[in-house]
Amino acid sequence: MSVIISLNYFVPYGFRALERKLTDESEKGWLVDKVGPFSIKYRSCLPKARCVQVIFDPGASEYAPGVDPETQGL
Repeated sequence: MSVIISLNYFVPYGFRALERKLTDESEKGWLVDKVGPFSIKYRSCLPKARCVQVIFDPGASEYAPGVDPETQGL
């Protein structure tokens, strides 16, 4: 299995641009394996047209308001 890591910068809340990027990569034969703050890790797959959706969930962040202060980082 081949793996690539792509360094990207997307404007916060630039969901549509990220969706287009992930959809284009899927058509080239790369499927998202893991998304980091500044990088995306892909694994090889069969090229296929897929519809990729990006959903922003502010509650998923450990820095979101209302999180237990003991688990909150710097």
